[in-house]
Amino acid sequence: MIKKVLIRITNYTFIRFLFVGGINTAFGYSIYALLLYAGIHFSLASFISTCLGILFNFKTVGRLVFNNNRYSLFFKFTVVYLCTYLVGIGCLGIFNIYMVNMYRAGAILIFPMAVLSFALMNYLSLTLVNLLDKEKEYTEPKNKFTYTLRTAGRLSSKLKL
Repeated sequence: MIKKVLIRITNYTFIRFLFVGGINTAFGYSIYALLLYAGIHFSLASFISTCLGILFNFKTVGRLVFNNNRYSLFFKFTVVYLCTYLVGIGCLGIFNIYMVNMYRAGAILIFPMAVLSFALMNYLSLTLVNLLDKEKEYTEPKNKFTYTLRTAGRLSSKLKL
């Protein structure tokens, strides 16, 4: 019973994103907080944790959330992180002006940045996968059997074999 519930929950992309995002957030925020503790300015601490987070999160988000391990998406993934970094650093700057503790400010921004990141990744993932699938339709052979074998069965349900 519990296994069925867990399988059903993990079928939802946003729920998987939040779960994997929790792991990624713990990784990224730990680096950010450690660098702040070491006396590094919040903007540099955020930059370093973002760069390391890109490398760590690319695999976890791509594989576990969007079921997509294409290295060709790394540039788009990096663009998403650049956008969220710029928004995040702008928000941290505003918090800094109002003398909010930078640890607290980073924690406050976790959820809004997760929502922004999900929206951007979901948009890029869906549009890019659709474009790549359309490109395959034009480049793959017309033989349905060969086409299904080459795509490792991914499209077998679409082909109704």
